[in-house]
Amino acid sequence: MIVGTVLNLINQPETMASLVFLDFHSIQRTHVVKAVLTYIVPFLVATYGAITALRLQSEHDNPSL
Repeated sequence: MIVGTVLNLINQPETMASLVFLDFHSIQRTHVVKAVLTYIVPFLVATYGAITALRLQSEHDNPSL
């Protein structure tokens, strides 16, 4: 959540300010899609990295599997 918030503040400060001040009418759909992707992509990358590391560790610990 922290990474997504920081990235949104850097990349879309006007949109984030609109959310803070509850000015929903000025937010366009493309801004919402960009904001959601900004949160999802780091999560997916971190999840993929963690799963890959666990899989490699498991293969290292149990080479016969």
